[in-house]
Amino acid sequence: MPLGGAYRLNSPYTLLSATGGRAGSFSPVDTTGSFGDGVTTGVSYTSTDVLLTLTPKPLAPIVNPIDPVAPTPARPRLALGRPANALAIASAIDGAVAAGGDPSSLFGIYNQPAVAIPAAVNSLSGEIHTAAAATAEVAADQFLRAMLDPSAAGRLGAVLPGPGAAAFSGTVRKGADQPAGPSRLEAPTYSVWGSAFGSYGRTDGNAAVGSSRRKIDDAHLATGVDLRLMPGTVAGFAVSAGSARASLPGLLGKIDADVFQAGLYGVTQLGPVRLGAAASYARLDNEVSRGIPALGSSLSSSYDTTAWSGRLQASATLLNWNGFGLSPLAALQATRAQSPAVRESNWAGATAGALALARRNDVTSRSELGLQLDADTILNGVPVTGYVRAVWAHSFQRDADLTASLAGFPGAAFSATGAQADRNSALVAAGLNARLSERITLGLNLDSELSAGSSRLGGSAQLRVGF
Repeated sequence: MPLGGAYRLNSPYTLLSATGGRAGSFSPVDTTGSFGDGVTTGVSYTSTDVLLTLTPKPLAPIVNPIDPVAPTPARPRLALGRPANALAIASAIDGAVAAGGDPSSLFGIYNQPAVAIPAAVNSLSGEIHTAAAATAEVAADQFLRAMLDPSAAGRLGAVLPGPGAAAFSGTVRKGADQPAGPSRLEAPTYSVWGSAFGSYGRTDGNAAVGSSRRKIDDAHLATGVDLRLMPGTVAGFAVSAGSARASLPGLLGKIDADVFQAGLYGVTQLGPVRLGAAASYARLDNEVSRGIPALGSSLSSSYDTTAWSGRLQASATLLNWNGFGLSPLAALQATRAQSPAVRESNWAGATAGALALARRNDVTSRSELGLQLDADTILNGVPVTGYVRAVWAHSFQRDADLTASLAGFPGAAFSATGAQADRNSALVAAGLNARLSERITLGLNLDSELSAGSSRLGGSAQLRVGF
């Protein structure tokens, strides 16, 4: 029966020492059940001592065992299909051990029942780090949409009648009064707007890969300035500050991030066609923590993720009848997030299971095609515009990979993949905008993204003041 405490692999432990010399041997020797299924025990003898040596078994065959059913011509021998992340890590560890590396810091992984070893190995992946780029993409998506909000009344539309408008004019001779257009205030040269937006969502993991369900929630405040360059054309800049959190189940990890964003944008109206473009920069100050239960490790790291994003969008009014408008729309959007090389540690400086992560560049890109239905009305004297939008989004790139090595264990390098959004998803949105006065507009929006393996619900409130 093993005693408590840490053990080293490939190091002999003295079970019995006889100062007068040893004679004979133990037979039989049964150590079954004494240690985990990743440990082999061997008894050896010297002239005075009985020694026990613990040696590591290869982990890859345990993580991905071969089907014990004998193959036939109709049914070849199959692997049982354990998680790809765990298999990549196990193979890296086995390779490092074969090259002479000492895996003693991972004894807690080896010292598990066979059924628990795949999950224990998978917990070494550091998958939570892939959520930094995903968090940047979620924040950038909302910020780009806030800058290009196509439902923001007053941005490019005609100026509404001013107070005290006259239906007729008395400037012509008597008896020849003619209808006159309503008076209008001068179109504002610029407007200042503020927006509060946030979201909550989850992305399911992939059992074949070994990735876990990921949750991301965030909240931001943004402000910007619209500048009217010419009738129908507006450009502007905006900044945003907020916070975000990404998490995996249990002790697999979480990220708390402070988020700063800045962007430029422009929109123009060419007859029935509306075009828009925006670019943004984001910086996320990440505090990452995760645990490895099998090793009793609690690891942390701090680093900045930077992201550059862009969006192009177009819509055209095909139908405009009795206050209702129907517009097809299309968009392209991409984000590139960069994270530096990072080395994990804990407060005591222990490195069991700690990773040295390579520099990462994660790219996400997608197209959008859909329809938007708009409606205009007057409620208690307040002009109100509402919309409903339905969009099909298709992702071209969904980078969620990392490359890392186990710190203090040369040669144990591997690649792992985190949760990925589905290729295709539905974007459904609705909102209302009310022109409270000639210069002030208030907007409320609700956005959602739905697919088989992910969902996200977000909202925003926007206030715009023209000058």
